[in-house]
Amino acid sequence: MLTGIIVEDAALQRRVLDKMLRQLGFETVLAANLHEARELCVAALPNMALVDWNLPDGSGGSTP
Repeated sequence: MLTGIIVEDAALQRRVLDKMLRQLGFETVLAANLHEARELCVAALPNMALVDWNLPDGSGGSTP
C-alpha cells in the first residue's frame, strides 16, 4: 500500500486531505509542522507528500 504524508497546520484542512487520500487507498501520516514531518518521514518513508506552503516553522517549498 502507498503511504502519503500530509503536512498542514490547519487541523480541518489536514482532516479533509486525510479523508481524500484514504478514499484513494493511501495510508496517511499527518503532521502539523515541518519538524514533525521530518521525524515522521524517517519512520514512515512515505511515497508522496502534500505540504502546505506556509507553515509555522518554515515554508513547504523549502523542505528537503
